[in-house]
Amino acid sequence: MTSRRRVRPGGGFTVDTMGAERGDEPRSRPTLRDVGRLAGVTGATASYVLNGRADGQVSAETSARVLRAAAELGYRPNSAARALRTRRHRIVGLVLGEVHHNPPPIWAMAGAHDEARARGHSLLVTNAIGTRAGLRRAFDELLDRQVDSIVVAVSGTRAVPVPTPIDGTPVVLVNCFPTPDGVPCVLPEEEAGGRAAADFVLAQGHRRVALLAGVASLWATQARVRGYRSALACAGLPDDDGLVRYGTYRMASGYHLAREVLGGSPPPTALLCGNDRMALGAYVAVAEAGLRIPDDVSVMGYDDEPELASEAVPALSTVRLPYEAMGQWAVRQLLSGAYDTLPPRTLIPCEVVPRDSVAPPTRVQTATR
Repeated sequence: MTSRRRVRPGGGFTVDTMGAERGDEPRSRPTLRDVGRLAGVTGATASYVLNGRADGQVSAETSARVLRAAAELGYRPNSAARALRTRRHRIVGLVLGEVHHNPPPIWAMAGAHDEARARGHSLLVTNAIGTRAGLRRAFDELLDRQVDSIVVAVSGTRAVPVPTPIDGTPVVLVNCFPTPDGVPCVLPEEEAGGRAAADFVLAQGHRRVALLAGVASLWATQARVRGYRSALACAGLPDDDGLVRYGTYRMASGYHLAREVLGGSPPPTALLCGNDRMALGAYVAVAEAGLRIPDDVSVMGYDDEPELASEAVPALSTVRLPYEAMGQWAVRQLLSGAYDTLPPRTLIPCEVVPRDSVAPPTRVQTATR
């Protein structure tokens, strides 16, 4: 019988067991000795070949026979025995921050899983609340299962109280930074993302662009606002504080802020929103004002949240946060031997995703706004 771990939304681990069909006879697992016997060599020779140590010791012809025999028998290395020899279990632990409230870390998990699997490692996942005590419990749980390294991924870029000591186990943070300092992290390049969003609508010909930002105190919000202001300055446009409004990253906030700026004189021809949820709130405000997207007003989101941006009508142009790429990057650094040389922070670019909600302003808009 084999077992498979899966994440339980409340945190911790559960185990799914998968066995043979009733009545099936259990099959013994082929060994190195079985592979060697079929290939006509010793088990030690088979071990050299299958563990990548055949160069200079085993001929190419013999190596090919061993590989064919292993494939024919369905041989798989015994990971427990290998761990005893190398003192490494080839397991990466992943702590997801409050994933049942914030789904984006799941995308980081997908990237981490793919990278770990490509490098012959397993990914062991747990969920945790973002307090030091909650993370300590998650770390202890993973270390008890003898993981070789740990990734922590959260939604909403913020400081995370990394527990210490961590027994020398390498840790990388995804979409968060440590407090205190000392653990490397990977973050979205938010300032460049904010600038890319503004540049995208400016390239369409818009010259009066409002920014419906999120919570003013957050690191990501501040970086995106800097990017927006930088884009306006490079385009030779005035920096109008009346066109920058702060909210809560909620749909209702996008609705209320959009109503405010659309009631201005002159109103903007494009709305940049702090996230996709605020953009959907802006959609409602635009409709209530008797306007159409993108004919009368262009709307831009941020995040590229599945089943929101692409399913909106019209489909929402947005900026994609690189959760999957950050998860891949974190595991790659942990398994490539580069961990000790990592800088404190690494930034991953955010990608503009053009859809139907942004178009050039009409002549009527440019003449009246």
